Amino acid sequence: MSGAAIGFRVRDQVISRTDSLSVAAGSRNYLCAEFEFVTPEWEGLTKTAVFTYGGGEKLMLLEGDACTVPWEAIASPGAVYVSVFGGDLITTGQACVRVHESGYAGAPGEPTPDMYAQLKGQRDLEWFSRTLSSVSFPPGISEIRRCFFADCESLTLAELPETVEQLGEEAFLGCTSLTELPTGLTRIGQSAFALCTGLTEITIPEGVREISPIFGFGAFTACKKLKTVTFAGTPDVIGGGTFRGCNRLETVNVPWAEGEVSGAPWGASNATVNYSHKGGAE
Repeated sequence: MSGAAIGFRVRDQVISRTDSLSVAAGSRNYLCAEFEFVTPEWEGLTKTAVFTYGGGEKLMLLEGDACTVPWEAIASPGAVYVSVFGGDLITTGQACVRVHESGYAGAPGEPTPDMYAQLKGQRDLEWFSRTLSSVSFPPGISEIRRCFFADCESLTLAELPETVEQLGEEAFLGCTSLTELPTGLTRIGQSAFALCTGLTEITIPEGVREISPIFGFGAFTACKKLKTVTFAGTPDVIGGGTFRGCNRLETVNVPWAEGEVSGAPWGASNATVNYSHKGGAE
């Protein structure tokens, strides 16, 4: 990334600023943010920077621990607060960037790409052909790792052995023909089914104990045709953004009483949660 850089250091879950750059309002496609993660718990995670400002919030995926500063965040004088999340980790505080008055008064630029467009744009891993339509594995496998089937757009059926309990980050991301979830799961990782636009009605298997992450980009983000979700069991944790961007999601059926699992409706702002639900999808 070119241009001036704002620097940040993340130690454990504490973020601090490392530069003294003066930021002028109205800068565009010029400023980048660079992050140094000095403790090992952040290694291997897909990390996202959060820029919070007077007019809202922008999320930017990090590439090489850096990202462009969204122009909307620095369009006007004021304070911008920066934090980072990755997997189930999030910085406990925010680093402040002061934006100063400038003489620039240009027209607004093109909107910064949202998280869905950014995530889709980063898909450069092709473990399998996009023409793959079905797959089955021999028994003994316990985990499907990160990005394993990402962007297999023709995949309609994934017959996983009962020994598969965990799905890694983005395991089935962008599998737009997938219509149902594998059974036997206990953990569904970050973005595991994000952008799976073929999902319309799903059942979360009874054995699922965790849907990650606790913060940020969720397991089913931007499944834009999803209308009904039914939980067969009661997870211990459901990530707060699990159904973010599922704009057509109308109903979430859960077998537990209201208040037993926190965070409802888990990013699905338009959905109704039916508590103490028994039986199949309505």
